[in-house]
Amino acid sequence: MISRDEKVDVATVGPLNRTAARQSWLRGQLRLWRRNKMATMGLLIVLAVIAMALLAPVIAPHDPYERDIRNRIAPPSRTHLLGTDNLGRDTLSRIIYGARISLLVGGVAVGIATLVGVPLGLLAGYNARRLDTAIMRFMDAVIAFPEIVLAIAILAILGPSVLNAMIAIGIVYIPVFARTARAPGLAESRKEYVEAARAVGASNARILLRHVAPNTLSIIIVRITTSLSYAILAEAALSFLGLSAPPPTPTWGRMLNEGRGFMELAPWVAVFPGIAIAITVLGFNLLGDGLRDALDPRYRNS
Repeated sequence: MISRDEKVDVATVGPLNRTAARQSWLRGQLRLWRRNKMATMGLLIVLAVIAMALLAPVIAPHDPYERDIRNRIAPPSRTHLLGTDNLGRDTLSRIIYGARISLLVGGVAVGIATLVGVPLGLLAGYNARRLDTAIMRFMDAVIAFPEIVLAIAILAILGPSVLNAMIAIGIVYIPVFARTARAPGLAESRKEYVEAARAVGASNARILLRHVAPNTLSIIIVRITTSLSYAILAEAALSFLGLSAPPPTPTWGRMLNEGRGFMELAPWVAVFPGIAIAITVLGFNLLGDGLRDALDPRYRNS
């Protein structure tokens, strides 16, 4: 028979082991992030951009819509740290508020692509027969079009607006997520634990949701992070063409378009929004590299 003390020891072994495992995992993650300085920089950049977007009304020094014709095309100064545009609006304030549109459009578009593309990719990988062929040939047909051209064509049908820009960019990136989810889904669906689940009578939907999908999560997370940078670039391109938020809403792409005619007279009007786009895209790419290293067992165990 097992004594009371032995029962207590047995009961506490499980939670203690789980706690130790969590602590070991956290230590490993911290070690990886300390070792990967560029990924840490990317994380800090992304957090700074998100904070800038959330706190825009607090940290913006001026109203982004306020015009001061007497100070139009003014160079950087104490009053306007990054100068003013052709209508006298503060460039720094418009960049800060423009981060909201870029993150909103990029985040929603990637969300649409994830919610549609990942289930289709997992379904195609799990059913590697006619359904897989039908889904992936359709995805190949969509991905054959250049991304920005396809987005422009969709917006030509739907009309220019922030909502339609989200939908257009989301549709463009659905094949990317479908192809990303299909490969690990195909590999996982042929492993022993899936065969065991089938043997005990588990339904295909349960196997996909409870077994296959969780084991592809790390790859999807990395793809989401890197796709955010591409979605932000796509939004900037669409707003540059006047197909995103209507004026006078501040967007980084429109600021580039408005400043391109003043490059010789006032380069700061276009240079600073371009720098904002470049830094944000770089931050998401570096963060994606860091997440790949953190979630990949080959890097965790090295």
